Amino acid sequence: MDKELMTNFELFLFKELEENFQGLINQYVWPVKNGKDANKTIDDRLKRSSKFNNCTAKDRRKILKEYLNSWGRMHLSDKTIDAYVNCLFDNANKLEYLANRGGISSKSKALSLYKPKEYFIYDSYVAIALNYFWLICKDTKKCPCPFPTCKSRRRVVQIVDDYFNSFPKFSQKDFYSASYIPLIKSLAEKLGEKGSPEKVEMALFVKGRKIIEEIEPKIAEPKIAEPKIAESKIAESIMIILENYLNNSK
Repeated sequence: MDKELMTNFELFLFKELEENFQGLINQYVWPVKNGKDANKTIDDRLKRSSKFNNCTAKDRRKILKEYLNSWGRMHLSDKTIDAYVNCLFDNANKLEYLANRGGISSKSKALSLYKPKEYFIYDSYVAIALNYFWLICKDTKKCPCPFPTCKSRRRVVQIVDDYFNSFPKFSQKDFYSASYIPLIKSLAEKLGEKGSPEKVEMALFVKGRKIIEEIEPKIAEPKIAEPKIAESKIAESIMIILENYLNNSK
């Protein structure tokens, strides 16, 4: 990825986040319903991480499975959990194996549990925020975006992802280590005392969620008997709404 391009994007993103950073952090809650605020979430993750790193292999599997289930509503097989744990603690190339292949959402969560000050979650909302900012930044909007979208069970998120994926993408297998982690750490440094890397990730999460929340109510599902036709109409409506949303943000 072009270094100057990423530098320009980082400066743009810093200005966009700095303007309302605390406001975004104040809106962070996880789980979304009756969950913890940003500071309590960070403390909780640190406690879980300490326990995860200082227990038996059997307990690590149990802790990771519960963490992915409660944090990301991810129900992974025991075989997959075993592979994650073995890689985290036995594989010198853990970052390459875990984060630079498919399943980035669950793998980045596993990494964030392992070392929450070094690795940060990359999920569907974070991806939406980064793709959104990439398209409204004058220096990057016509360039292939290095940030992939993430799978989601929410249909509106899937269609938003399809929209972002209609623009050119820069295929970067190591985007997590080469682009995402450095971006998060650099933004935290620029934000100073008010921004830790974890909070930068949380601010992006909230921004991505807000984009979906602002778009979803505007979608009027057509009353058509044929489900496939109805779905295509919904997709078309979202595309138009997203076009307007982006144009109004520039």
